[in-house]
Amino acid sequence: MIFDQINQRVADMKHLHEREERKANREQQAKVDARYHDLAAQLMKLSTAVRYARASLDFPLSEGLQDSLRTLVDNLRSAVHSGYADQIIVTRETERCRSVQATLKREWERYFKTYTAATLSTLCIIRDIDAARVDTCTKAIEAAKVWTVELTVLTQLKDAKENAEQLIQDLGMDEEIVDFLMQMNGGQATLADLSEGVRHWIEKENLAGKIRLSF
Repeated sequence: MIFDQINQRVADMKHLHEREERKANREQQAKVDARYHDLAAQLMKLSTAVRYARASLDFPLSEGLQDSLRTLVDNLRSAVHSGYADQIIVTRETERCRSVQATLKREWERYFKTYTAATLSTLCIIRDIDAARVDTCTKAIEAAKVWTVELTVLTQLKDAKENAEQLIQDLGMDEEIVDFLMQMNGGQATLADLSEGVRHWIEKENLAGKIRLSF
């Protein structure tokens, strides 16, 4: 009799332990699944931003980054082959995603300087002519200085650069003046480039005090 009661208690405890273990496993799996969905959402935003930057901003994505993004997509697909997210794969690909983002930031920082330097320099020179439009363009351009997956920031960069180019055209600067400003922005302008047309434009727009000469 006593042994039957003991056996029953042991069986009850075993069933209780099994139920608690299944519950813990379900809770753990739910956390892994949530991490997977968060990572998949991040990858979707990242891929959308990269596609836009390449297509609309001529951002030259390196082969290494392209390979990493393809690997990330493929591995996330394999992470749920069983119907549930695999914890090991999710953890590994989360680190890969962080690495991709860090590399993107470095490559974007270098490209941004090249992509915007001439425009920002020209805007700085002509600011006194139309400060409101220049400041609006400059603010939108500089907002994208640090890589972001927010598509709005990238589209505003494209629009601001186009608006800046339109502003330069609206100021009636002919090709001779634009060429001079480009040379000056690149540190290559000389006194020989100060043609009669360029000098006239500088005087007309009262920019003489803003242009510096150096050896």
